[in-house]
Amino acid sequence: MTICATYWAWEKKGLTPLQKLVLISIADRPEGGDDVSLCKFSIESVSEFCNFAHRDVSDVVNDLISRNFLRIVEKSKSDNKRELLLCKLNIEDLPKDTW
Repeated sequence: MTICATYWAWEKKGLTPLQKLVLISIADRPEGGDDVSLCKFSIESVSEFCNFAHRDVSDVVNDLISRNFLRIVEKSKSDNKRELLLCKLNIEDLPKDTW
């Protein structure tokens, strides 16, 4: 359920507006299945959605990784040759009774 991950992203403190928007955008791209913390995205798709430069989004993703908000699980290529990133959000702190 994507709303769990999106809710988690909205609740994060200590982020700049750019970091928060990128995190919300990533959280709103579920991979599917039962694990709500898995998301699949490309830097290009998040960049287009947020209306920020590719480099800015790439820098923010790297910062979110270094701050332990998410980690990259797998990299692949889409049909249009974009690099797809499968990530796992660090949502262990989401209260179990939230959903």
